[in-house]
Amino acid sequence: MWGFSPALDLQKDLCDCECLSDAPKEEGEALEVVNILLIGCGDCRHILQTMARRKRHRKRKVHIYVVENNLELLGRHLLLLTLALEPSHRMGLQEKVELFAELYGNSMIRQQTVQYLQEKANLFIEMITDLDYFDERMPSIDLSQLKYKERDYLEGIFKFWREPNPRYFNISTVWDNRLRQYLGTRYDTRKGAFDWDLSMKLHDLGGKSHHEK
Repeated sequence: MWGFSPALDLQKDLCDCECLSDAPKEEGEALEVVNILLIGCGDCRHILQTMARRKRHRKRKVHIYVVENNLELLGRHLLLLTLALEPSHRMGLQEKVELFAELYGNSMIRQQTVQYLQEKANLFIEMITDLDYFDERMPSIDLSQLKYKERDYLEGIFKFWREPNPRYFNISTVWDNRLRQYLGTRYDTRKGAFDWDLSMKLHDLGGKSHHEK
């Protein structure tokens, strides 16, 4: 799942509506604290955009609270934010961008991406079961507001991520069944149906075929 709106710099939007000021901080003035609530965004695009453009605004503490209707999305937020914050000595920019795009939008992923996902799943299991360790590893993220049963559910999600055996969840079969149900009698000519949708619908929305494998 992902959101349908462009990524927003939340500080800029608050300044535009005059809820915040970017006037220089006066000497002796206390550090401003901004609390932002995001509900049902589907991904962490607004968080990343706000973080990336933070230096364009005056120095202040920004607390972003996230509410989603299922915990799988919170786990996905955690994964993508962890990837985005990987230090440069551990992962180059090109590799990070490719991994991010693959984890963000692909159902079928490369083996090296599978290995990264499993590595992070094991780390998250350790972190979610020991919040002190979580604070040590990721001090910028706070999960203390989650209930115990929600943390247990997240642990189950991370355990599912690290299991590569297709008999537990075969995405190819699931996707094929979904296509059969969606396309109906057009299933046998599905490539032509996809080309038609791209030409007649998605092109008008800016859709393109960037790369084919």
